[in-house]
Amino acid sequence: MTSQRIHPTRDVARRRALGQGSLEYTGIVILAAILVAALVYGTGGGAPIENAVKAQICELTGGSDCGSEGESGPLGPTPEEQATSGDYVALGDSYSSGEGAEDYVEGTDEDEATKRAIDDFNGWLWPGDPRHNICRRSGNAYSNGVYQAFDFEGDFTFAACSGAVTDDYYEDNTSGNEDEGPQREHLDDDTSLVTISMGGNDFGFGDVVGGCVTGSCATEEGAEEADAKIREEAEKLVQLYQDLSADAQNARILVVGYPQLFPDPDEITNGGDSFISPEEQEWLNERGRVANQAIQDAIRESGTDVEFVDVSDALDGHEIGTDDPWIHDLDVGVDGGDWTKPVSRNSFHPKASGQEAISRIVQDHVRNGG
Repeated sequence: MTSQRIHPTRDVARRRALGQGSLEYTGIVILAAILVAALVYGTGGGAPIENAVKAQICELTGGSDCGSEGESGPLGPTPEEQATSGDYVALGDSYSSGEGAEDYVEGTDEDEATKRAIDDFNGWLWPGDPRHNICRRSGNAYSNGVYQAFDFEGDFTFAACSGAVTDDYYEDNTSGNEDEGPQREHLDDDTSLVTISMGGNDFGFGDVVGGCVTGSCATEEGAEEADAKIREEAEKLVQLYQDLSADAQNARILVVGYPQLFPDPDEITNGGDSFISPEEQEWLNERGRVANQAIQDAIRESGTDVEFVDVSDALDGHEIGTDDPWIHDLDVGVDGGDWTKPVSRNSFHPKASGQEAISRIVQDHVRNGG
């Protein structure tokens, strides 16, 4: 029997080479696992990808407790499974409440100006206290479509309110809507999905649009002023997203942006009835892009796993000024009995068809991640 003698120096070099090759191989496999996880689970919701990567690395490096096949497998829940594992809470402003989409929840479309005027004149002429709540939560709002599209293990809470600003997340409704406490009070550890649009009212977008209706707005100075206000107010959103993440620690939080209101200049077919020129429409579209970008910047600055849902093209081909708009133009009419406001609150808000289009995009995001 002959024996082979291995030179010590050569033996060390050989072992190093073998070890280096193993590490390189393991590194390639881990990288492949990360890429596969990203493709399978999407970029939305940090937890599923993080769990998948951890599980793969654990297994490839010989870990003894890498998780076992459970309800969602060793890679953790999919984005949809995470979102539907508990309660769904819909928060936000008019674009989330469904202002303009009709079919309002009872008790959320009561602005009884006539009753209040009679009551103020002589209380005995109108018995009881006229109620005020114009949150206008619509049965056609995108959140209702989301809830119906999935099999949630928990309940659905619809607490979005027309006119809501960032402060309404923290305190009783600042517009005086009755029975509307802080929106955050609806969140807890059982919440698995939150959708919210917030910021448009803080940005003063309604005033900007109104200025275009009543005068000329498409100026460089006006753009600088509007954009500066948007970026300043967006700072509030940083804290909002951090607090949302703390209040709903087990939830996917989807911040829904705002759709483009007007078509691109070469797609205008009838111009609409808003008294806003094509030049001003493009100017307003640009302010909308600035607003959506400011929201995304605030999400990044917050350092949270909050996800942005881009719905800027939701109304594509159906904006104000097209032949089949899914959004209200400037509407004149009395809403909810309030004869003091001849311009309808529906103005510049999506119709039921527009909310449905937004809902489809949000549903896709819930299902597949970002």
